[in-house]
Amino acid sequence: ERFESSMVSAYDREIQVDLEVWRNPLEITGTAPRDALSLVLPLSDSNNYVSGGLKVTTEHIDLFGPGCEVFALMKQQTSLMALSISIEALERLADLPAAMVVAEYAEGHKVVSTTSQAAEDLRQWGAGLQQRFKHHPIPDETYDQLFDEILLVIARALQSMKEDPDKSFQRRFDLARRAREYMLERRSCPPAISEICAFLKISERTLHNAFSETYQVSPKRFLKTQRLIAVHQELKSGVASANVTDIATREGFSSLGYFARYYQAMFGELPSETLRRRSA
Repeated sequence: ERFESSMVSAYDREIQVDLEVWRNPLEITGTAPRDALSLVLPLSDSNNYVSGGLKVTTEHIDLFGPGCEVFALMKQQTSLMALSISIEALERLADLPAAMVVAEYAEGHKVVSTTSQAAEDLRQWGAGLQQRFKHHPIPDETYDQLFDEILLVIARALQSMKEDPDKSFQRRFDLARRAREYMLERRSCPPAISEICAFLKISERTLHNAFSETYQVSPKRFLKTQRLIAVHQELKSGVASANVTDIATREGFSSLGYFARYYQAMFGELPSETLRRRSA
């Protein structure tokens, strides 16, 4: 499937605002900026997403301290606003009550559940800042006032916490992530579902529910997709004597008719056509 996304970024000195649109399901891994506190909010038309094993909705703020791990699963049509505030600026303004509140969240990763109004106020402020940053340089005195005001809006949103994160969902997410890592580590010889369940010490039903909820696909479908990708890569880069039947069988496909149908649906061509294009 063609990957589609867009990002619009604007910044002025110690504040950066990004608008991001992910039109395909996507996994994002990496680290947050090392010199800023980053706040991520889904826009009003966005799907929910999962960050560090926690659900993030339009009533949440996804917070990343400097350099902390990022692991997020985006659904189709996820739209986000990311607002980054310089840690140096927070330290410089440490005596301000709003800066003190915001600085409390400047370590590690947290998902804060806030009120609809507080989240919307923060989104509107971020959108307004982005427009101002894009068009004109902001004078120092105006910038200082804007910085103080955005700190107040952030502090209000963080102090409007409503509830604790869904810990049961986080446990299911952790199970799904461990199962996925186990599958990928054994990609050359994909494990059976029973083997994965034995490794995690859970039932097949628990694995199915956790994996499907986290990745929107069953573990069996995920394993089949990984095997198809392995065949595709070998057909594209294999030796001249590569044989479709041998490769498919080695990757666990016992029915070549079904295999060819799955392969064509995923890659838009028959496996023999992939091999022919490589040879050409």
